[in-house]
Amino acid sequence: SFLFSWQTDQSMVNGLDWNTFVGAKPEMTKNWMGLFGAWTSYLFVFRWFGIASFIFVPVIFLTGFRWLFEVQSIPLAKIYSLAAISILFFSVFFGFICQFLGSSLGILGGAFGFETNYWLSGVIGTVGVAILLIIAFLTYLILAFNITFRMPNFLLAGKTEEEPYIEPGAPFEADLLDRSGPTFDDEIGRASCRE
Repeated sequence: SFLFSWQTDQSMVNGLDWNTFVGAKPEMTKNWMGLFGAWTSYLFVFRWFGIASFIFVPVIFLTGFRWLFEVQSIPLAKIYSLAAISILFFSVFFGFICQFLGSSLGILGGAFGFETNYWLSGVIGTVGVAILLIIAFLTYLILAFNITFRMPNFLLAGKTEEEPYIEPGAPFEADLLDRSGPTFDDEIGRASCRE
């Protein structure tokens, strides 16, 4: 519900102290989980990683599922590493996209995405950040999912396979066949004699 109520709850969460937390009332926030939900979503989405923070939900679910039902086929180490890389990548990616869409959508990348994109833009420029994100995404696809990329056929249209070199006077493959055994005609002749 943070995506719908973050603007109205932000003033409450910014000035949150212990007395406000202890004296919380349902009408103080519009978040479905009350003041605690408004504060945790503000922390994860606004202050940290933006909407990439939603990746934490399936990670926590899969961890609990594995521990509760003792399912050993769920590779937690791979899930944690993919989730960490995804959170960092998508936070920076949305921080990059939101610089073109306006400040009202700056929440998509969170403070981490915004600040990292701001720093990278200063170091390698906006075009450099775009190229870096494309390279990082393709590298992630290759390492995480073992995806291979092939050269398009229209780029290879002018190239042909080289013909193998055959020395002059070398026998052809047909000449190398063993012709000492029975032939097809011999087999038909034997079959007609049996009848």
